[in-house]
Amino acid sequence: MRFAIFVALLCMFSLSSRAQNTHRLAIPSYAYPSTKEWKTWESLGSQTVGIMVLNLNNGDDTRLDESVATSVKHTQESGILVLGYIHTGYAQRDPAEVRAKIDAVVANYKVDGIFLDETPTDCGAPARYGGSNGAYYDALTSYIRSKPGKHMTVLNPGTMPLDDCWMKFADILLTFEEATLANYQQHYVDREWLHRYPPERFWHLVYSVGSADQMLQIVSLAQQRGAGWLYVTDDGPDKNPWDDPATYLAAEAQAWTGVAHSASK
Repeated sequence: MRFAIFVALLCMFSLSSRAQNTHRLAIPSYAYPSTKEWKTWESLGSQTVGIMVLNLNNGDDTRLDESVATSVKHTQESGILVLGYIHTGYAQRDPAEVRAKIDAVVANYKVDGIFLDETPTDCGAPARYGGSNGAYYDALTSYIRSKPGKHMTVLNPGTMPLDDCWMKFADILLTFEEATLANYQQHYVDREWLHRYPPERFWHLVYSVGSADQMLQIVSLAQQRGAGWLYVTDDGPDKNPWDDPATYLAAEAQAWTGVAHSASK
C-alpha cells in the first residue's frame, strides 16, 4: 500500500511539473569530475539537470587539470551548464582575490558562469573593502559578465533577503539552504517581492532528507513557493551533503521535472 501511494504521488507531481515546464535540478556537484558521482548527476541529461557546480578545493585550486577540462566539456556538450564555485566570505574576501579565482576557472575550464557562495543577506550593509555589500557583488557580477562565452551568475545567501536588491546582480538567487524537511517547512521565509519574479530566478537546496516520501513533500512545497531550481538529497549526515548523489535521485528528477529516468546511485 505504501509503495502504491508513493507511485501515485510521483505521478501527480510529474504531471504538475510537465504542466509548468519550468523546473530543472541545479546541483552543487562537489565531487571530482570524471568520478561515478559526477557521471550519475550528468547522466540525467539536460532535460532534467540544468546546472552543475564545479568545486575544486573549495574553489581555490587554480591549476589546469586536463582530465577535469575533458569532463567539464563533456557535461557542457550534453546541454548542462557548469558553473565555477568561488567563496566570497560574506563580502569579507578581497575582491582582487575573487577576481583571480574567476580568471583561473574561466581560463582553465571555460565554465558557463560563476556560483558566488557566502553572500550576506543584507545588500546595503557596509563591505570590508569599501562601499556596500551590494556594490561589492555588483562589481563582481559585472566582472563575470565581461568574460567571453556564457556568464551566468548565482548568489547564495542561503536564506530569503529582506528585499530584492540582490536581484539586480544575480541571474539566480539561492534563497534556501538547510537540512531536513522539518526545517524547510518551518524556516522558509516568504517575501512579497519574490512574487514579482519568475521561478527560474530562485534556487532551493535541502539536504539530510532521509526518505523519498519526504523528498516528494519538499518538491510540492518548492513548487508552491515559486522555485524554478531545486536539489534535495539524503546526503548530509557525513557533514558534506554535496559530494554524493541522492539515493532517490531518479525519483526526484521525475517528480520535479516530469522526465522519467532510470538513473541510480
